[in-house]
This record gives sequence, C-alpha cells and structure tokens, in this order.
Amino acid sequence: MKKLLLLLLILSPLMSNAAVDESKTDVYFANGIDTTEEQAWEALDEIITPSIEKDIFSGDTAKMDQQIGKFDLLYNETHGLSNDLAEAILQKISTGNDFLDVFRAYFHMIEGGGEDFLLHRHYRT
Repeated sequence: MKKLLLLLLILSPLMSNAAVDESKTDVYFANGIDTTEEQAWEALDEIITPSIEKDIFSGDTAKMDQQIGKFDLLYNETHGLSNDLAEAILQKISTGNDFLDVFRAYFHMIEGGGEDFLLHRHYRT
C-alpha cells in the first residue's frame, strides 16, 4: 500500500493537465470584514481589478493581460460584524500592532472615518 501511495505521489505532477504560465503573476484578493461572498466578488471585479489596471498599468489592458495570469478571490467567510471585528483586532495585535492604535482605527472606521485611516496612520512619511 505504501509503495502504491508513493508511486501516486511521484506521478501526480506528471499527470496534471493544467498549464501554468510562470511568466505571469496571479492576483488573489482577500475580502474584509462583514462581507458576503457576492460582495467580495463585486469588490474584486469592480474595484480591485480596475484599480490595478489603472494605477499599475496606466489603463493599458493589453499590458496587464501580458503580466497578470488571473484574478481570483480568497473568500474569508463572515461571522457577523462584531465577531469579524474581534477576529481582525486580535490578528492585528498578534502581529505586533499597538492595541490602542488598532482600537482607535477600528472605531474611527465604524464612525464613518473610512478605511484609509489605517493606511495613513501606518504608512505616513
């Protein structure tokens, strides 16, 4: 049985029909908190993809198609705003962010301050 499993493991890459273009980059989008899967796909299709085309490729669709293999979604299932928010705060803190900064940033967003508060706070020059 072990020999059969080993043989399958060795041959499985050879049996794959999927062509991979190593010269292209695949873009994966992970959605934010309290987002349905439909909303996440809409964000990818209507915000992320056009933004990359405009900001990185200066609107040149042909150039983008030469360099980007695919756009895909890594959907993070929602468990309601409060649970998603608690999970996000714990993740931020576990990566070394100061608790009070994270707490202020999330309450700023909830009060309508916008998500860019985190970017401006973190990436100030």
